[in-house]
Amino acid sequence: MVLVKIKNRLIICTTKILYQSRVFYYKIKNRKKKTIFIYTDSRGYEVSSLWNKKNPFSSYVGDLMKEYYVEHHICEYSSTTIIDFLYEYYRKTTNGKKYDYVIAHVGLVDFSPRPRSMAMEIVKNKSHKINFLKWDLKLFNEHLKKEISSEVYNGESLSNLYDREFLKRKIIPLLQNIPNLIYIGCNPIISDWRGNYWQDRPKDISNILMEYNDLMLHELKGKEFVDIKNWNESDIKKYTVDNIHLNRLGYDVITLKLKQIFSGN
Repeated sequence: MVLVKIKNRLIICTTKILYQSRVFYYKIKNRKKKTIFIYTDSRGYEVSSLWNKKNPFSSYVGDLMKEYYVEHHICEYSSTTIIDFLYEYYRKTTNGKKYDYVIAHVGLVDFSPRPRSMAMEIVKNKSHKINFLKWDLKLFNEHLKKEISSEVYNGESLSNLYDREFLKRKIIPLLQNIPNLIYIGCNPIISDWRGNYWQDRPKDISNILMEYNDLMLHELKGKEFVDIKNWNESDIKKYTVDNIHLNRLGYDVITLKLKQIFSGN
């Protein structure tokens, strides 16, 4: 077991050195091109191989990096959220940074039902960012007490980070203020297919996730939206490894949609 851990660590470290060298090369090469700020959760890299761990070149992030000047943030936390994205973006722009495009591939962690203790821990760890964004932490704690599903999952009641009203009133206005924002949405979840995920997901995950996703799609007026909510069962099995995380074919779809947005098509 110890040797396996050491081997895996070496793979991750070696890969990181290799892809960071490529990142440096493309930043020099494309330093005079349009600047893109990309912020993703774990959907921003191909998760099925250790060689790809947080590797931008395993996804659409690397595809764009080859043609544009990209500042990327891929799954910087075990639970990467819209809260993290807004904190990072507004902190940087307050200090004078400007971008031609901003890509947000987050929301899955925020919206998805999860064991309440996990949701509470996420909110606790992000309390300083919630305060930075001038939100009332009490609203989060009150929401965590509410039932969002009748299911008991891994021995616990389920919760997510905030309700749809908070998303509409507090979060979407901050997203709306971001120039040239492109939001990458969520696809539905197949209830009877795990892919390579190690356990079944909560039964209500698809309904809850799509309710929040639809609200984003409806309320983000005038913003570009990479919409994959209409993927059917065949699409999901074709483009993801586990209902959520994309494979190379899925990333090719996202890359194409993003390039169409950039070109105005």
